[in-house]
Amino acid sequence: MKQEAVIFKPRKAWWYLLRGTLGWGEKGSQGASYYTAKNPDFGATFTYFLKEDYKTKQALRKEEEKAAKKNGQGVKFPGWDALEEEENQHKPKVWLTVKDKEGNVIRKLKGVTKKGYHRTSWNLRYPSNYPVRLTDKEAKDGQGPNGAMVGPGTYTVTLTKEIDGQVTQLAGPVEFEVERLREGTLPSASPEAVAKYWKEMHDFNRNRSATNVELSIAIKRVQAMELALSRTTAEPGKLDKDLHDLHMELLAIERMLEGNKVKERIGEKNNPSYNNRIWEAYGGNSTYGPTAMQKRQFEIVKEEYVSALSKFSELMNTRMPALEQRLREAGAPWVE
Repeated sequence: MKQEAVIFKPRKAWWYLLRGTLGWGEKGSQGASYYTAKNPDFGATFTYFLKEDYKTKQALRKEEEKAAKKNGQGVKFPGWDALEEEENQHKPKVWLTVKDKEGNVIRKLKGVTKKGYHRTSWNLRYPSNYPVRLTDKEAKDGQGPNGAMVGPGTYTVTLTKEIDGQVTQLAGPVEFEVERLREGTLPSASPEAVAKYWKEMHDFNRNRSATNVELSIAIKRVQAMELALSRTTAEPGKLDKDLHDLHMELLAIERMLEGNKVKERIGEKNNPSYNNRIWEAYGGNSTYGPTAMQKRQFEIVKEEYVSALSKFSELMNTRMPALEQRLREAGAPWVE
């Protein structure tokens, strides 16, 4: 307990997929009389000790002022520069960094910065690689959304602190094992093969989801450009037509990815869309491994993605910048 920090060797973590509750939530659709008790946290649980709190400059100043008042001493004004520095300072952080046996970082978990013993659990998953929007905020639990699950094997966890951007190792690394809970009844792919497929889907999803977000923004941007054009003194003509055509081509790419929205609105069957196929490739994630149908859906998705991305890149990198320049020359207001 004289050390600044200690991280203890974790217990073995069991590898399996959690079963969802019928109806979701703790009791699901079972009713209030259905008895439930909280399960232990899933995954690997890390226990660590901090000798002292990690505090901001503002917290330290207030402690000194409180002590001064208690001793009958005057409280000095720290100065405007010092107060501004306090205002801009990031709060100290504690990180638990999980790595695989090759030393690759798998996950960084934010811990508690107060003195004493603390526990935090890792759910055996990579962090989410879904696009971060300007309106996104940090998760309340400090962990954020999740990505694909790792496979069984040997991992390490290291405890570090981050103060004013400076990261210092406190304790570790310590090793722990992730072990398959039990073998399935039916023949299955190896856990390594299953985790590899999940990781491939996870990595592909990074670019796929980014394209979906960028396409949505591009459609809204063209609509804003059409509004900006209406606020110019330019004669109606070719620029209106070119903006209209660009809008229609973006909507065609959206239809390729998401299907026919008019059909969907009234429940009419659609041809399989790009997003339908990626859902099927993901669907029914199981430790048995992906089926032949799921693998084939993933292959088709990758082919369709290359085609859609090629068309979208040409519109974004060539057509849209040229139209933006023409709008500026026409005296249009600035478009976000």
